[in-house]
Amino acid sequence: MAKKKFRVSIFYIIYFLLVIAALTTIFFAAKQLWTVLDDYEGSLSKYVAEDVFEKYYSPCDFALLGEMAGVQTSPYEDLGDFAEYMENKAGGRDITYYEVSAGLGETKKFVVKAGDEKISDFTLKKSNKTSRFGFELWELDSISLVYEAKEDIVFSHIKGGTLKLNGRDIDLSACTVIEDNIPTFSELHMLEGSGASPITYATYKIDGLFLEPELEAFERNGNASVLTYDAERDIYKEEITYDEKLREERLTVTTEAAEVYLRFMTRDAYLYTLGLYFDKTSDIYRKVSTSDTQWFAYHIGYEFKDAKMDEFYAYSDDTFSCRYTCTHTINLSASDTYEFPTDITFYFRIVGDDTLVYDLVSNN
Repeated sequence: MAKKKFRVSIFYIIYFLLVIAALTTIFFAAKQLWTVLDDYEGSLSKYVAEDVFEKYYSPCDFALLGEMAGVQTSPYEDLGDFAEYMENKAGGRDITYYEVSAGLGETKKFVVKAGDEKISDFTLKKSNKTSRFGFELWELDSISLVYEAKEDIVFSHIKGGTLKLNGRDIDLSACTVIEDNIPTFSELHMLEGSGASPITYATYKIDGLFLEPELEAFERNGNASVLTYDAERDIYKEEITYDEKLREERLTVTTEAAEVYLRFMTRDAYLYTLGLYFDKTSDIYRKVSTSDTQWFAYHIGYEFKDAKMDEFYAYSDDTFSCRYTCTHTINLSASDTYEFPTDITFYFRIVGDDTLVYDLVSNN
């Protein structure tokens, strides 16, 4: 008996072929759809925002952010100082961001916070580029930062010297002048025609700083000056710096001049001796030499107790002042004394080898 052959109906063949074709089509369509959806997902603004946050804010590169935001610093600070200011502002708090824009606009805005405080924001915009399947792409448009350069400094400076703020030379012509040409006692005692410069102050203000500044002052000769801070007035003042080298050079002759003057006033020195230490063309010599000293009582001796000559200050190469203090003690008798507390500033001029008094003022 012949073996019966198994035959598949043409219908089923066509059916299975169509099923296979459909499944293949669905598979490739699904794969394509997945690719398209992935391309669309990748074009969304939230991923660009995430990249911006990771790149610039995690951790925060405030120097770079300041440069991108166009932050302007004063001539005495830089973006490194600004970055330090922003680090202080952030205060080690968690940095977060979130979107604040709404709708389908051409831009997206995101706010960045340190804790609960806003410190920055950035904006995305649609670029001119599209993805593989034609979806519009986003890019960083702008960055802004929240800051306030509110630090300032006020200082009273001796004119003729120089100043540095944060290690940088101060351009006084660009500072706010609060008060100029503030005179001191020396203004009244300059020798006319000598070219000497009295001690004159000017008060300035520099603002628009991010950090508390560091101020340095220097004399005309380049030596560093001492600065004192008046907390009540919130002002720095440059103190007068005295010349120790000049003191070493002129201590003996100036002390002799001061003591000759005191001796003359108590009838313990002659006019001739006074003339060796005083400028005979000066008004002070005329006044002292014609002073009535006859009233002074007879005494048996004198002493200069706790004598000190200091505060040497040069106004020019040949004029200077110094301050002499002592207790001028007059011995009226072996058991009776009289004391004169003495505090005098002497003004000298150098004429050849001579150092001569041309003015003086009592500080008592």
